Order: sequence, then structure tokens, then C-alpha cells
Amino acid sequence: MRTSYHYSLPTTRRSLSALRHPRPRAQGRVPWGTLFWLFLLGAAVYVALKVVPAYMDVYRFEDAVQEMMTGLSSYSAAARGSTERHLRDEILRLAGEYNIPVQDPDIQFQWFTDRVIVELHVVREVPLQVYTWRIERHVRAERRFF
Repeated sequence: MRTSYHYSLPTTRRSLSALRHPRPRAQGRVPWGTLFWLFLLGAAVYVALKVVPAYMDVYRFEDAVQEMMTGLSSYSAAARGSTERHLRDEILRLAGEYNIPVQDPDIQFQWFTDRVIVELHVVREVPLQVYTWRIERHVRAERRFF
């Protein structure tokens, strides 16, 4: 026994129009859902344009500090004080170049017989309209002498 399904097709002009456009809309009116998604897209683009360059500055600063440490010449105990002062000045110069708020006491050095380690904690705040985005990064660079 077969069951057949019969669909009745609309025959009048009004019912054909109802199939094509299930809900009547007023011309020139934008649905609320579209406005919501456009607002959300605009907010995401705004945040990305503010936050992505700040992240790039933080990572470029970290790379510059590590590159500076690899270019450090061999260590002598007599030159430790002047070398440390020079490194602090160079890190502060790089921080100013990349708009990273770093103070002199934030930079920590650990001197060993075969290496020197520089550590600092970087916090960059990006002010948005209703929120402040915090970028925190622990920068660590090491230079082995032997």
C-alpha cells in the first residue's frame, strides 16, 4: 500500500506572492538583526584596530631586547657595572621607541659567571571606550658568554 502525498499549488496571484515573500516588509526598513550584526562587526573592527598594534609593539619590544642581548660582547667582571648601566639605558630607549611603559626599577639583572639574564614585566594598557584592555608580558632574555 503506497501513500501518496499531494500538495496543492497556489493558483491565485496573491498566494504566489505569499510564497515568494513569506513576511511583508515595509520598503526602506532595515531589520533589527542586521543592525545588531553590523554594530557587532564595527565594534570588533574598532577593538582590533586599537589592540593589534599594541600587541605588535609588545612583541617587537621583546624581540629587540633579545636581539640586544645576543649582540652583547663577552663579559668581564670589571666592566659589569658599566655594562649593566648601558643595558638599562638601551632597554629604556627601546621601551620608548615601542611605546612600552617601563621604569628603571622594573629591569632585573642576574649575573652569573657564564651568562647574564635580563627580566622585566611589561604591562601595556589600551584604553577603549568602555574598557581598558591590559596586555601583560614577562620579557626574559639571556646571553651566554662561553
